[in-house]
Amino acid sequence: RKLRFADLTGSYKAKGGFFAGKSVALCVSDINTALPILCALDGVAKDVALFSVGHKPDVVCSLLDHLSSDVLFADNPEDFTAKLGGVSVYRSVEDCPDAPASDAASGLQTRWILTTSGTTGVPKLVSHTLDGLTRTTRIRKSVQAEVVWGLLYDYARFAGLQVVLQSVLSGSRLVCPADEAPLKKRLRFLKDSGCSHLSATPTMWRKIVMTPPGTELQLRQITLGGEIADDTILQALARDYPEARISHIFASTEAGVGFSVTDGKAGFPVEFLENCPSGIEINVRDGQLWVKNTHVADAYIGSNEVVAENSWVDTGDSVEIKDGRVRFLGRASGVINVGGNKVHPETVEAEILKFSGVRLARVYAKSNPFTGALVMADVVGDWSDPDKGKQDLKIFLRASLENYMVPARIKVVDGLGENIAGKLTR
Repeated sequence: RKLRFADLTGSYKAKGGFFAGKSVALCVSDINTALPILCALDGVAKDVALFSVGHKPDVVCSLLDHLSSDVLFADNPEDFTAKLGGVSVYRSVEDCPDAPASDAASGLQTRWILTTSGTTGVPKLVSHTLDGLTRTTRIRKSVQAEVVWGLLYDYARFAGLQVVLQSVLSGSRLVCPADEAPLKKRLRFLKDSGCSHLSATPTMWRKIVMTPPGTELQLRQITLGGEIADDTILQALARDYPEARISHIFASTEAGVGFSVTDGKAGFPVEFLENCPSGIEINVRDGQLWVKNTHVADAYIGSNEVVAENSWVDTGDSVEIKDGRVRFLGRASGVINVGGNKVHPETVEAEILKFSGVRLARVYAKSNPFTGALVMADVVGDWSDPDKGKQDLKIFLRASLENYMVPARIKVVDGLGENIAGKLTR
């Protein structure tokens, strides 16, 4: 299905008045259904909340209680109607009553509400503004027909929404392969559609360069986000896509839009701490990165749990300053304690990925009665002799890591999965 810009503005003109002052939520899988709704909401609705279809209906319903939602769009309204008293449930914007936008109180500061991943429990609700979400978006008044953005993320997630907003507001074309299709088929679709700009996590990029249609893409812009972009993947992308501008960005659901780095190196220049080029403020406190974002609410919706302190957000990322560079070590919450020594899985993974033949790696902890935990690793390796490959990898790691950081066991696996945000499953 194809949507024109006229289709998007038409939904606002015909239906905008119906949404005036309402709290509206979306839990629909098809971006073609979602986009006309989103275009009818901003500046008219009180709230627009995005939920991934991966969330169970009971979870969505419990979160909607915090928002006092008036309208929900869902693939299967029958899954929600009986559970949501007083909430109107529709499949698409065409099902809503006609109410021209001229009847709406336009200019409202709509809250854009996104969920955290929920990997450690029930997802949390974070409030943003469209100004904050599009702070670094390049808005064009004329259509950029030569720019074709590809969408590999879930549009209801922070990173996916960034791609959607960038393409729509810049007048570019957006091509969206079927979410359920195998990666090879999705990449073939992107190639045949002339995709020139693509954003994905480092984990997904590693899979893209391993999959034949991926290396055939004629890319001019490559964006990495959501995970640490190490030197190995940055160098691989520069080699395989020599015409592309490569950016790795820092952004998250809680911290919002942060900053980007385009010099081809992992981490970011230490000068950013004094003069960040994107106009935000960042600093390092006790080895963790903090970002100041005035567009993010101070607390999660429906909770007293703090998101920001005077607009300063603790990103939860551990960093170190070395040789004029601020480098990401990993998530503070994921540290492995080996006999009192702290090990960031991402740091070990970065070393493993430098070894010849390693395609993907995941490092994790295993309980141990003597040290508290041991470091373990699963790797996807392109080796003719896996046993020898593991032995050589351990020798390589012992030369670059402290002994307590070297995995006690390395297991060769066929593949490693990613979560709904495209990040490595941990």
